[in-house]
Amino acid sequence: MDESGSYYSVADAIHEGQVEALAKILHESGREAVEKRLVYRDELPVKPFCEWKDLPEPAREGRRSMARFLLRFRIELCDFFRP
Repeated sequence: MDESGSYYSVADAIHEGQVEALAKILHESGREAVEKRLVYRDELPVKPFCEWKDLPEPAREGRRSMARFLLRFRIELCDFFRP
């Protein structure tokens, strides 16, 4: 871990277009579970799936964080999903 608290160096920098594309894919991957009510929620009823454009920015940043993590480990998008 460096002094900023990061486990990754500047050398690990990745293209933000890839981050955004993978973040949207990760978000979309939860659609079926939400629509089939296969998610755990303390509150009922379960809220409907929230489209990316309607997702609050902190939630979007959470998806981007997951995407950056995966991309650092060389999880790559196939050409179909490239921005």
